[in-house]
Amino acid sequence: MPPRAAAVRVILETVAALAVTASIAAPAQGQRGEYWVKAAFLYNLAKFVQWPPSADRADRLVVGVIGNDFFSNVLDNFVRGKSVQGREIVVRRLRTDDDLRACRIVFISAFEAQHTADILLRVEAVGVLTVGEAPDFLREGGHVRFHVENNAVRVQINGAGADQAGLKINSQLLSLAR
Repeated sequence: MPPRAAAVRVILETVAALAVTASIAAPAQGQRGEYWVKAAFLYNLAKFVQWPPSADRADRLVVGVIGNDFFSNVLDNFVRGKSVQGREIVVRRLRTDDDLRACRIVFISAFEAQHTADILLRVEAVGVLTVGEAPDFLREGGHVRFHVENNAVRVQINGAGADQAGLKINSQLLSLAR
């Protein structure tokens, strides 16, 4: 199988597995299940993002979580011992006014929706992938939004916003997200 076809197959299998997990686990386990699925999406999403060279941050892939300690705990448990693109994943619990430049990914919970615009402004030029849950997250300039629809976690991607931040999201993944 050609390398491109193999990569597409892996992407499709990953997305399909996550879709099945989202539709089964989230309703069965309530909020814990929802955040476990979001953690899985975030981890797998990181595999299909290419950061600009200026965003290279040593040997770790730091994921900052703002406003939801429950999710940061779930994410921390999910990624413990895992790596992406040869980099160990480290979860940091952050406040809205913390320095975010050490992060490659920043997750902004719906609890911090009133601060989203300010947070996005602070990271727009430093190659940080932004992920959120608030209804207006993509309109405000965020890159990836998780939301629950029909008892399943869904993903929306703002490809243009990611491009402006110097991030390259795999085109097959972009075509599968709503």
